[in-house]
Amino acid sequence: MSFRAWPVLAVAVLAGLLYAMRLGDAPIYMMHDETQFALQAQSIASSGRDLGGSRFPVFFREPEFPAGRDPVIIYASALALSFFPFSEGSARLATALIGALDVVLVFLVARRLFRSAYAGAIAAGFMALMPAHFIRARLGLSPMYSVPFVLLWLLTIVNDESRPSLKRMALSGAWLGLGMYTYLASVVMMPLYLGLTCLLAGRAVNINSAFSAVAAFVAALVPMLIWHALHPERVGQVFGSYHEFSTTAQLSLVDGIQARIAMYWSFFNPEFLFMTGDTSLINSTRLIGFFPMAFMVLIPVGLYAIWKSERPALWIIGIGLLTAPLASIVSGAIEMNRLMYAMPFGVLTAAIGVMSLIAGTGWRKGIGYALMLSVAWQFVGFQADYYGDYRRRSAPWFGGNLRAAMTHVLDAQGTVATPIYISARIPFASRYWRFNALRQGDERLIDAPIYFADAPTDAPAGSKMICSVAQPDCAQLSASGQWQITFTATEPDRQPSFNVLTRQP
Repeated sequence: MSFRAWPVLAVAVLAGLLYAMRLGDAPIYMMHDETQFALQAQSIASSGRDLGGSRFPVFFREPEFPAGRDPVIIYASALALSFFPFSEGSARLATALIGALDVVLVFLVARRLFRSAYAGAIAAGFMALMPAHFIRARLGLSPMYSVPFVLLWLLTIVNDESRPSLKRMALSGAWLGLGMYTYLASVVMMPLYLGLTCLLAGRAVNINSAFSAVAAFVAALVPMLIWHALHPERVGQVFGSYHEFSTTAQLSLVDGIQARIAMYWSFFNPEFLFMTGDTSLINSTRLIGFFPMAFMVLIPVGLYAIWKSERPALWIIGIGLLTAPLASIVSGAIEMNRLMYAMPFGVLTAAIGVMSLIAGTGWRKGIGYALMLSVAWQFVGFQADYYGDYRRRSAPWFGGNLRAAMTHVLDAQGTVATPIYISARIPFASRYWRFNALRQGDERLIDAPIYFADAPTDAPAGSKMICSVAQPDCAQLSASGQWQITFTATEPDRQPSFNVLTRQP
């Protein structure tokens, strides 16, 4: 192995260990979208067909989301599940490895950008220790999968800066085209980056270079174009899914523009970026920002250095950061899922900032090193909370301890299964049941439950029923003596969340 490869390997191993630790219980439970991605991946890994029976589809259509789930995460997760038993940890493993890959790619981009492995290591450290990146890399969700394609595009652009070629320009377009399969917001962001490629990647405007990038981009989209030709309704479904969650859909044109301008500035709110992060405890601990606190200084310094520079690659990084909220603005709602594009550009801008500081003398150099150390120091505190009290605080956001109740029922089934009733008032109950049945290795029980709106009164003796502790009709059946509570699932704060009831003779 060459000397230049050793740092890359070291970064990959350290990032992999950091991101893959305790995936099964941190986050504390699987959220409902995680389970659905995992179920689709398990179906592909075991049969080559999705849950609807389609063989190796481009997009995974479901009744709840007819536009189709993003394919890259499902095929990547299916690959992981081909080697590991089905569980929470294995379902999240592919995404964690994608997070580690991001760290490696940032190292390569920064090393090439500054022609320094030291600079690459700083940037990789920033990416690995970025709170939002760490949190999202441990969730089995699709938005993270767009980040490595953006970084591969940036790496190609940085390489092309010193050695321009039609081949590299075509490769940059191909990475962006492939990135279109990762997440819906890529429909907005990848064409934007393609435009930046055509405008800024070369040393001068070169129609052949621009054409090669566009041609490769379109070539990568051929499977998608064929899929849309066979399923023309998907375009409307995609726009409908954005419209459904838009907070500006009913506003007038002028009010809508003003609202989107306000959204743009809200993304750059220092409280969100550097102090508290997202309001959802799925995406943030609420004790730390989207970026480390040190980035409050490093990003402005980096943007100033970019402004003073004449290097096209640096300008692309700066523009990439400033346009990162665009997908959220188009959709009409600032959402963490659509802000993943800020991660690579923010980290690289901060790396440019710190390299600018430590290249100076005296107090500038001291501030640069102090800010670097503060990133690591802040992450230590963040990680302690993440594996500690955050699990308690975030439990309701992840649906509660439904796993314990379902596992109890699954473990109680003998060779002759007793009837199982599950309250349809439990959100996404059927997803969770299928996931837990597969995790237990008991496929015969996947379709066993009867999902009810009102608690059954005529079930045979020995039947099992899962209800939320707050469901009144289940509580009434227990009080009447017809059903007996035989198990109660509790949360980390010891509060009861789900009951298992057994029908009495």
